[in-house]
Amino acid sequence: NFYSQDPIHNLNFDKFNITFGKYAKNGFMFLAKNGTVIEIQQGNQAEFSDGINGTSTQEKDTALGTIITYAEGKWTAAGTGLQARTGFNLENKPTEIVVDKKLNMMSRKGIAFFAKNNGKITVKKDAKAYGYNSIVAYADSKGNVEIGTTANPANITAKDEGVDTTKATSKLEKYKNIGAYAKAGAGASLTDITSITVHGNVNVHGLGAIADGKGAKVSLKGTANNIATGTDGALFAENYGKIEFGGGTITNKDNSAERGVSSNDHSSVTPFYARANGRIEFKGNTTIDMYDGVLVFGKASDYNQTIDPASTAKYQGTGNITVNLKKNGVNLG
Repeated sequence: NFYSQDPIHNLNFDKFNITFGKYAKNGFMFLAKNGTVIEIQQGNQAEFSDGINGTSTQEKDTALGTIITYAEGKWTAAGTGLQARTGFNLENKPTEIVVDKKLNMMSRKGIAFFAKNNGKITVKKDAKAYGYNSIVAYADSKGNVEIGTTANPANITAKDEGVDTTKATSKLEKYKNIGAYAKAGAGASLTDITSITVHGNVNVHGLGAIADGKGAKVSLKGTANNIATGTDGALFAENYGKIEFGGGTITNKDNSAERGVSSNDHSSVTPFYARANGRIEFKGNTTIDMYDGVLVFGKASDYNQTIDPASTAKYQGTGNITVNLKKNGVNLG
């Protein structure tokens, strides 16, 4: 019959060349909705990029605001006007994009992996963002982004390597990247999970993770994460959002010379911060190299040496932190 001759399957991509030039703004490379599944297969092409010249693309030739993968919603009979075949249960299955190639994102202010409203993105290979103000993983309103697995971890990187340092306006945008950003939807409850899990390491100039809202959670499971803070610190949780930090190094240091700023841009920067019932858990050995800024903020009851699910302390597992004071003038809080 018809189905045996042409069985339903994912929309598969193997070898392709999709790029965005300097006149492109807010474009999408792969977009999936209503429960569809796109699979970017490993195949015969090991990696892909949005840059017209791959990783050699200069900033002046890059696009602005490109979203590489966007998955939104879930499959419903009412929403699609379709009925699942007998024996198949598709109702409420998430829209999904599977990425099994290494990504090199060149766009300025781009987003590599964006999952929204129950959408899901599964990433199996490393991803690197080159442009300024990049977000590697973004989950919104019960979206889910999974990068790597325990058995096969994948890493994410955003270090401004494509920034044109001869341009003052571009230099000023350095250290504003975000590794993983989970944002709960309006009116979310604690059981409405919006999550990002990175099983490898995060190497970011800027914010390593943000978790904002009830049910928002970012898990950085790698033990060798490396975050060089921007002016917003390394880890930020608010409104019941939760961050799990597997370990690594956080460097809190004045970047004014690199950014073309005349005064110390880290004089009041703290490496991690939680407010409004936000929670940050340090689950592995963490080194904080303090050159500038404020080491701790708040009161003693905000800090707990161990991780205790019953504790209301904002910062858990602080016994796993080692602080190196690298310069005079650090505010210890």
